[in-house]
Amino acid sequence: MKAMLIYDNFGPYHKYRFNVFESVFETLGVQLFGKSFEYDWLSAEDCGSDFITLSTSHEAARVVGERLRAKIREYHPDVIFIPGWSSKYALTALDEATRAGAATVLCTDSQRQDKTRSFFKELVKSSIVNNFDFVFSAGKRSTNYVKQLGFPSDRVVEGMNVVDNQHFRNSVLENTNTPFQRQTFVCPARLVAKKNIDGLLNEYKEYTSLVPRKSIIALSVVGDGPMLPKLKEITQRLELEEYVTFRGFLDYSRMPLAYSEAVASVLASTEEPWGLVINESLASGTPVLVSINCGATTDLIQHGDNGFSFDPGSPGELARHFAKMSEMSDQQLQVMRSNASASIESLSRDVYKSRLEKLKYLISCKGKKRKTTAGKVGAKITAFTRERE
Repeated sequence: MKAMLIYDNFGPYHKYRFNVFESVFETLGVQLFGKSFEYDWLSAEDCGSDFITLSTSHEAARVVGERLRAKIREYHPDVIFIPGWSSKYALTALDEATRAGAATVLCTDSQRQDKTRSFFKELVKSSIVNNFDFVFSAGKRSTNYVKQLGFPSDRVVEGMNVVDNQHFRNSVLENTNTPFQRQTFVCPARLVAKKNIDGLLNEYKEYTSLVPRKSIIALSVVGDGPMLPKLKEITQRLELEEYVTFRGFLDYSRMPLAYSEAVASVLASTEEPWGLVINESLASGTPVLVSINCGATTDLIQHGDNGFSFDPGSPGELARHFAKMSEMSDQQLQVMRSNASASIESLSRDVYKSRLEKLKYLISCKGKKRKTTAGKVGAKITAFTRERE
């Protein structure tokens, strides 16, 4: 079965998934742009001959859309995996796939609680989503959301959001003879408002008042973004310069070491469809302190076993978890680290491959979905997109 896998840009996660795709489908990987507009990672340019880039510069959307349509017509895929439902390129791929008779799979990690939802927008969204034939969702929350939008559950497969667990586990294996040192809490995040680093700093300040000075564990913020100057100002105002370090962006190859040095990783987001750094941390054997707003919390966090979840809107809750982990014995931390490594097996390479095989089976058995009224409206919306190009 011929598949086309589309992403805006292929980073390390996407390259890994593409390699697994090739073991299940005859796959053409299509990245729309040669560089990510969001991340500073090195784009994957060595995925092999079955991989193309549509644009190496910031060309007009119309031009890139035309190239995407042309590539779909040239390749004649049986199925197209499309990232999301809202971008112009997703709608272009959906429309061209419908015209070509190819099955479509919506790849999504969106969850209902990400944003305040309006009835009209949800109605439009439902009409678009129901124009897809299948859904490959990140986990329970994204599955529930597409079901709420009227998509049939028997055409949904969970398990989309995986990382290369072995890439992060190798750093642990290389250091098995080195005693674990309580060096840092690590926060791997882009420095943008929704990551709530300012809230994290306030919680960390509270934490420093809850434990003896000698027990305070430093905080390492890994990432870059527009809020860096403001966050440094907050750090200075809270008198945390002694404990908080901003390390900047670390490339994918350097992240395993950052996790392996940490007592726990922290993600305090107010809005987060999933949070792939949670996968990375668990694969490294590092427990996690995770906001309940992160989609991965429902699927991956076992509260008290491999980490703790917290409400970022509840003052002092994260600070108390920092303190709790600071007071744990080495034996207690080691148990939690072992639990972290074991828990990510629910999203391993073998599990991911089995999910793709299930999708392949469903596509073969069920074929394209008969369009509901909502789907027919969605078809008109995608057709309108084509006319506007």
